[in-house]
Amino acid sequence: MAAIEPKFQETQQFRDWKFWIIVSLIFLSPFIIKLISIIQHGFWNTFSKGILTHIISLGLIILLFIVMKTKTSIDSSGVKINFFPFTKKKFSWEEIREARMINYNYQELRGSGVRFWTHYGVIEKLRGNRGLLIALKNEKNYLISTQKPEELEKTVQHYLKE
Repeated sequence: MAAIEPKFQETQQFRDWKFWIIVSLIFLSPFIIKLISIIQHGFWNTFSKGILTHIISLGLIILLFIVMKTKTSIDSSGVKINFFPFTKKKFSWEEIREARMINYNYQELRGSGVRFWTHYGVIEKLRGNRGLLIALKNEKNYLISTQKPEELEKTVQHYLKE
């Protein structure tokens, strides 16, 4: 009977409550500013193109953050990262020089975020301060954040030993 190959899969979505509070306040700001006028004259009588533009643009930004997610999967073929809707990467085990779990400086990355270019290399980050640092043979680095560091490290170490 053949040994079962370990696999790792993780999906992270942007769920930072502090961000959503800030977005909500920004979204409501024109209504708060015009609140007295809205109360006195009604919403539709005070409605303007500026508010409509604000609603549409912020609505599109909110939609982007709702659909944005990072999918990481690791198997015998390598490491796959899908940072939807921005990028998709695949690294075979032959391309990877080193892969290890690290704690990275949360303050350096300015909180929760999306995609950063730092001394770690390119970072695909949505949550947390633990990640898999992948050093490629072509000297490029990638850091993938994770909420399952032990499971991720165990899977990576299995394939790096082969």
